Amino acid sequence: MSTDAPQKTLSRDELIDWLRLIGTDGIGPISFKQLLNKHGSAQGALSALASSSKTYTVPSADQIERELLIASRDGITPIPSCEATYPSQLRQVDDAPPVLWVIGDAGVLHRPCVGVVGARNASLNGKKFAKKLSHDLADAGYAVVSGLARGIDGAAHEGALAQGTTVAVLASGVDVVYPPEHRAIYQKIIKSGAVVSELKPGTEPPSGAFPPPQPNHFRPQQRGDYRRSHSEIGIVDNRTAGPRPRPRGLGRTGLAARSPVGRSQ
Repeated sequence: MSTDAPQKTLSRDELIDWLRLIGTDGIGPISFKQLLNKHGSAQGALSALASSSKTYTVPSADQIERELLIASRDGITPIPSCEATYPSQLRQVDDAPPVLWVIGDAGVLHRPCVGVVGARNASLNGKKFAKKLSHDLADAGYAVVSGLARGIDGAAHEGALAQGTTVAVLASGVDVVYPPEHRAIYQKIIKSGAVVSELKPGTEPPSGAFPPPQPNHFRPQQRGDYRRSHSEIGIVDNRTAGPRPRPRGLGRTGLAARSPVGRSQ
């Protein structure tokens, strides 16, 4: 079965096969899609890997079953790219993740979205600007997408939550909160929005002080365009040396908004 064929609900066994395949060392979204197209199913692809002259480390079905049970207990849902609940515009991207993990309201992912991103060490006025902008975007009916990081990201989520909804896209498992001081924001997001990752629950953020989870680390946001309903705004202020690298996947429209302040605070 091709990942291009939407709105087929996987059985439990099929879902386990999908997660085993994408969890195999050396298999990424592109090779996953190629294997499914060649062998017709994840089960067929796994059989082909098992008979290959190359050695692959494949997670067992029991391991995946345990991970699914833990995820279900914690309110985390896997969404395969072939199912109707997967964002349709993301599915069109060549290297879209085969499975998204979501905690919160997955329906938010189908709303018009605007990404608001910027520096972690933003000035007070820069954060105020991001908060007000995100508040107004949420009031206009957009879901504000950001990465839960310190600085502009946190302000964007707070502004959106005050008036509407927001999506946090993580480079860790959806159950791993980073930075820790944003746990309260995280809890509010999962009540009225969604937290999303392509990484399985329990995955820790990258080691070292840099980089912590950001939406531009979430590979789907670096893929293709997220179509016409999705845009991205980068907040720049005088305290920062420049804008954070732009997450390309959010769409055709990219704006750099400079905080209206004369000095950093």
